[in-house]
Amino acid sequence: MGLTKGVIILLASILILPIIISAQPSDRPYCIDNPSQGYSSWYDESGPVQFRAGCMNCTAIYKTGEFPGWYSSCNDNLIKLTPSRTDNSFFVNCDETDGGMKYFIEGITSYQNNSVMDFCVWDDGKPTTGREGTQVVENYCDEQNNIITNTYPCPYGCVDGACVKVTPINDTPMDVVQNLQKEGCVGCLFVNRTENKCYPFGYRTQEKTFCSNTNSTFIEQKNKDAFCENNFECSSNLCKELKCANLSFFKKIFNWFKNIF
Repeated sequence: MGLTKGVIILLASILILPIIISAQPSDRPYCIDNPSQGYSSWYDESGPVQFRAGCMNCTAIYKTGEFPGWYSSCNDNLIKLTPSRTDNSFFVNCDETDGGMKYFIEGITSYQNNSVMDFCVWDDGKPTTGREGTQVVENYCDEQNNIITNTYPCPYGCVDGACVKVTPINDTPMDVVQNLQKEGCVGCLFVNRTENKCYPFGYRTQEKTFCSNTNSTFIEQKNKDAFCENNFECSSNLCKELKCANLSFFKKIFNWFKNIF
């Protein structure tokens, strides 16, 4: 009897296990709800992206005792943000990792046992399915311990919950007298019959060169994937994670996702 019962359990396990495994999505992209953790996860070829509950105007918490917000869920294998209202007991303390309203730094704003991450959206406000976008949704704490949410258009696009940072360079050269020696120019000295100017470090020319602080001369800008420390070193004028990146590549990604939605 005991042997027969064991065989039945084994057969049932063999039959049921494939059903459980097949119930998990295998083809990306797909969406999984995590209600106990307060977020939904979107998976694509670049990996998971979490969409958490949040609020649109948390200052209303002190006026009405509740505020407009949203919670995330999966609907037809897509992320869905549903409007909701939450009472003020949901908030106890407000804390953030990026030190305030910082559009160029990805941050996490926490309240009680939940948190909201800064994330990227398109021009129409729809969350991105990957990690790129045109605007950033920035969360931060105000002086009254409220969570404030702002949407900010990123001049050079949004990646991983932060605007792409491009350091501006002062491209105005300094006129120098004709007999100025090279030691008197803090930058790159350019002297010919019609022009005597001292160009600052980082100055970029139309010929795709820049004034280098290594030897105070103009050198060619670097191509994609070359090592860099400043944006002006790259022909794309974009240095990301110590490598020259192709800015047009990011723009192509933005346009491709826009066409989908």
